[in-house]
Amino acid sequence: MTKRRKKLLWGGIAALIVCVCLLLGIGIYWYSRSTGAPEMTYGLSYTVKAETASSGIVNVEVRITPDLNENRQENGEEESEEGSGIYFQTPESAYSDPECVTESGEEVSLEDLSGAWRIDVTSSEPVILSYDVRLGETADQNSGTVYGGFYEDLLVFQGSHVLALPWVGQDQASDIDETVTELAFTLNTEFEWDSYMPYTEPGSGEHSFAIEKPDWSVFNGIYHSSFCFGQFETITLGDDESIVYLDSAIADQAEADDLQVVETFYSYYKNLFNGTDAEAPVMLLRTDEENQIILGGTGACGAALSLDMEVASECERMSRTLYYAFFDGLIHQSDLRYAPNLWLYEGLADFYVDDSAVELSSDLLTRYGIAMQDNLATQYGRYLYYMLTDTSVSSASPDLEGQMTVIQEDFYYETKVPLVIAVIESFGETEGRSVLITYLLEHGDDQEMDWKDFTEEVLGDNEAAVNQYLSGESFIPNYWGLNDSQMSEGILPVLEAREEEYVNEYADQNMNYPSPSFTLLDTAELDAEIEERGLSFGSEEVEALVRNYSEDLYYWMMQMMLRAEVCGVEDPVTAEGKTALYDAEADALWEAYTGTDSGSEESGS
Repeated sequence: MTKRRKKLLWGGIAALIVCVCLLLGIGIYWYSRSTGAPEMTYGLSYTVKAETASSGIVNVEVRITPDLNENRQENGEEESEEGSGIYFQTPESAYSDPECVTESGEEVSLEDLSGAWRIDVTSSEPVILSYDVRLGETADQNSGTVYGGFYEDLLVFQGSHVLALPWVGQDQASDIDETVTELAFTLNTEFEWDSYMPYTEPGSGEHSFAIEKPDWSVFNGIYHSSFCFGQFETITLGDDESIVYLDSAIADQAEADDLQVVETFYSYYKNLFNGTDAEAPVMLLRTDEENQIILGGTGACGAALSLDMEVASECERMSRTLYYAFFDGLIHQSDLRYAPNLWLYEGLADFYVDDSAVELSSDLLTRYGIAMQDNLATQYGRYLYYMLTDTSVSSASPDLEGQMTVIQEDFYYETKVPLVIAVIESFGETEGRSVLITYLLEHGDDQEMDWKDFTEEVLGDNEAAVNQYLSGESFIPNYWGLNDSQMSEGILPVLEAREEEYVNEYADQNMNYPSPSFTLLDTAELDAEIEERGLSFGSEEVEALVRNYSEDLYYWMMQMMLRAEVCGVEDPVTAEGKTALYDAEADALWEAYTGTDSGSEESGS
């Protein structure tokens, strides 16, 4: 139930290193080897105690009420040491060492598995898990963000940051309600706060809820959504009476431009989702004492984020928060959120978050420094470049979702998938509405996607082409007539900047990244070498595709093949070949050929 980390696309590309991990779901229950039935069901009750705001610390108590399988007890089966545990994800905010005891005070075995707690439950006696969580801790120092906050007039956190929730992986999504009999939550506090949390009326004084047989959507909503308590003012957006909630602490000092950005984005998404308001309440928060952005969560049941925006990346974060407030509240299919379907879930988010900035006025674009440089034209140039220069990157496909390197993930989600989304949207006719969003809304209450129906209704005769584009078996044609002449300096500086960021990222990890020079030789000389040596980087169709998009990129590709021949590199587009093509030995050979150093070739004309 994790949302993929997102880099900042507007006004520049953020260089972030992330750990790539497999999407491994830890089962929250085990199955009988003989019957396939769960050996235990149990209820979960969470109590969050918020007492001293100055400490920033809340206490969490999880009451686990087991109900051992009756058949198992009647047969007199003994507990095996293997498979006698329940697994919980650890909170994502800073937490204390947990304590785990039975209701009568007997210590219960708890194993820390680095990201999960395994708790042994050997009887029907309730088990109490307790720990502290510190709110307001740094989320990302580079972007000035913190996880949640605790003040005398505000408590806010994302569910997964504070609550040790059972892991609901894809294998458990369809039948989790057969294992967890009840899920309850209570906020225990003396502060007089209104409540903006899952499964309560926004603005009410309700601080608790209980849900019997919670299904996947309940866990997914609680995991991502905001739990927000405090005093808020209702703000009406525009003329359509859509509302958001503004932290009373900033009601008199909220920037008009910031509110206009929120209104513009909200209106954009309301129109995208066919005139429907977000089902999740949206809370606009203060910043913390050091003017850092408070991340309060965004999901099907609520979204909370600091209103303050100064730069493009903060506008992008606001747009993405609002997107998920709409999407997750209206479209519930569980399998969209797991591999190999993340291309659709994440791809739609990237595509429309980027597109939402187009709605901002020129004054707001200038005010926040939004350069809008990551559009279809630049995406298509990056697509052609990586498809043709690095097979290890271009191989990124749905089959590798959750297992990609950083560069593969960048290429897949920021370049290939948005282009595929644009292609699919161009196929359909929905009176100006999004083909994909319209279909998903029509089936938003379904628990799972009917992929056969999706293929017939949305892709139709284009199914094979889309699959080939996603897998990398075929190049995405230039359906849009894109050309790098639409950019002030063409595509090569864009590619050079992207590659330089990877150089820096690798250097931070004490590794070398093989990055080429993007300076062209004289094109007349290149033409002569192409003719004499019979240079080629692809089929006639592919070379024409590249040349029609960019003369510079066409000649750069030919220059790469020339360098490979000069340096004796047989296959320069594999990971090994790319490394060999730009190592010290190859640099020396290329310098001898050109009569220059590797970074100062004369520019073509």
